[in-house]
Amino acid sequence: MIRKQVYLDPRHDRELKRMARESGKSEATIIREALDRLILDTRLEKERMEAWEAERAFMDQWMARGPVPAKQEPTAGKVGHQRRWRREDLYDRKGLR
Repeated sequence: MIRKQVYLDPRHDRELKRMARESGKSEATIIREALDRLILDTRLEKERMEAWEAERAFMDQWMARGPVPAKQEPTAGKVGHQRRWRREDLYDRKGLR
């Protein structure tokens, strides 16, 4: 392990001591665990943002195609609409099938 020196606010120090006392862990262990959680959370947030950006690009691509024109063939007495995609296409894209 590498030794580091950090400065804490008094409230952080009080909370750290309380957590160590209640958990039976050392203050250093609690700090390492907190850093591990922060690193994981940061990594997951980056992955979530990348996934959202990919999803947004997919939606923008579909939106750029414009509105789906109405079809003039009556369906059960109503004017039907024709889509250019099927629900199954979305599942296939996500690898869910």
